[in-house]
Amino acid sequence: MRVGILGGGQLGCMLAESLLTLGAQVRFFEPSPLAPALARYAGTTCAPFNDTTALSAFFSACDVVTYESENVPLEPLRALGELGQKLRPGLDVLRISQDRAEEKTFFTKNRLPCARTLILDKIGDLPAAASDMGFPFVLKTARGGYDGKGQWKVRGLAELGGLAPLRQGAPGRFVIEELVDLRAEVSVIVGRKPTAQGDAVSLFPVFENHHHDHILDLTQIPAHLSERQRALLCALAIKTARDLDLEGLLTIEFFLSDRPGAGTSVESDGLHIRINELAPRPHNSGHLTRKACTISQFDQLARLLVGLPPATPHLHEGGWAMAQLLGKVWGSRKHLDLSTLVDHPAVVEVMDYGKTEVRPARKMGHLIAMGANADEAVDFALRARHQLTGSLLS
Repeated sequence: MRVGILGGGQLGCMLAESLLTLGAQVRFFEPSPLAPALARYAGTTCAPFNDTTALSAFFSACDVVTYESENVPLEPLRALGELGQKLRPGLDVLRISQDRAEEKTFFTKNRLPCARTLILDKIGDLPAAASDMGFPFVLKTARGGYDGKGQWKVRGLAELGGLAPLRQGAPGRFVIEELVDLRAEVSVIVGRKPTAQGDAVSLFPVFENHHHDHILDLTQIPAHLSERQRALLCALAIKTARDLDLEGLLTIEFFLSDRPGAGTSVESDGLHIRINELAPRPHNSGHLTRKACTISQFDQLARLLVGLPPATPHLHEGGWAMAQLLGKVWGSRKHLDLSTLVDHPAVVEVMDYGKTEVRPARKMGHLIAMGANADEAVDFALRARHQLTGSLLS
């Protein structure tokens, strides 16, 4: 089986490891000559995603193709015609997940709970939409935003005129969402394979996520949730995957709040649950599965790509935590001084993503720690990261 991966970053490289274990051949298509995959895997196609000649040759050489980011341009893939049918998850899933306006429309159409949202065809529509929505709200670009990029909190009328997109007449569509009063953020990763008899679906444990400056900072399992809340989150994840007609892996990010809000939500044991966004690929929160579960998110996607049914992941005993290692951990160094972890036996994995360009907020790696419970694992992970970086981020 020849499997192609669009994108050669850390997610693609970790997926490649799992694919090779299953005996698959792996090929990468990556625009950047500095991406980790180019240094690790021979035969990588280094070309822009809009190079339809190179893209067509790449798809022709693969039996199935996936992507490590939902921000892969859609139109060059559509131009491939029948070759584009090799993509997993498919083009329609990619179209919905890479555009916030399409995503919110999908949620509404399928009666999936989400924050109240208004879609702006142009940024000039913002003043009227703001009056309709009411303050506070969050303005987001429909496309291209991640880790807090392309997002602005607007708390009152006085802030409206100072927004750069409005002043500059920024192109493209936007959405505005009610500002949700968050108690927690969680994610659920589901693997699905359609079959003639229906589908085969498998779920990972619910991950509890903590962010710092809009960037995922820490993930822990088990999450601090009741069994009823976990069951409801899992049911929503399965419904979402089926409504998308997903074939592959999907991460669903949820907002949990004490209040119902102006949009739609479902309630369980006092928590109001809404879907925030979708990622049809391995997810940073799922790195924890590499050690905490009997099968990782990358192993699961690899199985689905080569035609195997999804396996059932089981959580190992105890608690687990993943701490993100950003560029500020590296500082001016090229490599981490791992000898400092000699006093941290709870750390069971340190992963360097192999990125050559260091920026303070760039995801450069992660570490995973285990404990008797999730809170202890979090404490161990933060202490170990503090030893590496000299400053606590959480």
